[in-house]
Amino acid sequence: MVCSLVGGVIHLYATFLAFHASGYVSALLTFAVPFFAELYWIAAIWSETGSFWHGLTVASVAYLALCAMAIIAGILAASPDG
Repeated sequence: MVCSLVGGVIHLYATFLAFHASGYVSALLTFAVPFFAELYWIAAIWSETGSFWHGLTVASVAYLALCAMAIIAGILAASPDG
């Protein structure tokens, strides 16, 4: 549940960035295509700023780490030895 909520917040943040960078059409396209839009905006901001680490990248990496920990915790909790 937490992973879904955090993923939604990151997606709204990417949509916000798209709107400020390129307007309504980019925001609409970003909102319509979540995963690929985040990848696009990470690359676009990286290209523009020359720095890989910015808000969207940090949030995305933290999100992936959170989901990985949740998956591992679920596997360990379901194992008979865990």
